[in-house]
Amino acid sequence: MQCYFHLANGRQQIPDPDGIEVADLDQAREHALEAVKEACGEDEAAASRWLGWRLEVADAGGVVLFSISLSGSALNCLTRILARPLELDPRQVISSPSRVVH
Repeated sequence: MQCYFHLANGRQQIPDPDGIEVADLDQAREHALEAVKEACGEDEAAASRWLGWRLEVADAGGVVLFSISLSGSALNCLTRILARPLELDPRQVISSPSRVVH
């Protein structure tokens, strides 16, 4: 399945025009978590640039399959998940809205 990884903050969206092919939603979640880790980096300054943003993962039809907040407590939780991926389920910080991105 083709998935697109858009960044959004309620006022603007940075679309992913190319997307990537993934086997299933679990692989899409893994890719999304790695993208968030890369975007936020290891330091607080990098993470603070993304406060108020979320990563929205959409299918080829524009339906948002799930999103990951890049803000505050969700980011702290995500950091813990990435530090101990076998102990926690990444779906704990992922929401699954059912809306269409236009």
